[in-house]
Formats: sequence, C-alpha cells, structure tokens
Amino acid sequence: MTAKKRIAALILAFAMVFAMAFSVFFIAHNSEHCCTGEDCHICRQISVCLNSLKNLIPKPEKAQICIFAAFLLVLAIGIVEEAKKQSSLIDLKVKLSD
Repeated sequence: MTAKKRIAALILAFAMVFAMAFSVFFIAHNSEHCCTGEDCHICRQISVCLNSLKNLIPKPEKAQICIFAAFLLVLAIGIVEEAKKQSSLIDLKVKLSD
C-alpha cells in the first residue's frame, strides 16, 4: 500500500469518526427542540443523522462474524508464533565440544 493510499484511508477514517460524533452530538443537542411541524428542518436533519448512524454501525449478525473472525485470527497468530519458536541447540544451551 502506498503512502498516498494510507493517508487517504486515514483521512477517510477520521471523516467517518467525525461524522458519527457530530451526528450523536447533534441529536443529543436538538432532541428537545421546539418543533415547527411537518416541515421541521431539525427533525429532517435528525432523521438523516440517525440513518447515517444506522448505516455505519454493523448489524448484530455481522458483528458476531467479525468477532469470530478476529478470534480465529488471534488464534492463528498464536499458533504461527508458537511454530516459529523452534528449539535450537543454542536455545537449549547444549555445549558442542569435540
């Protein structure tokens, strides 16, 4: 992955986190607003924020799959690291004398 792609991914991640945080704070701040009726701009914006949060947060079944995949990944890393740790004569402190 090139440096430009990493920077772009980092900027995109910060933008998503900012959008999520802004949506949560906007909803919390305007939850008790004085509604003007059917054409209320704040209510419309709150529904947009709620929809964006629903789309960003993974569904429960997807979250379970992600947790299971992460568990398998950690397990595989542990197995590979244990396999790498092969004993050599130096590790066993064997004296090679003729």
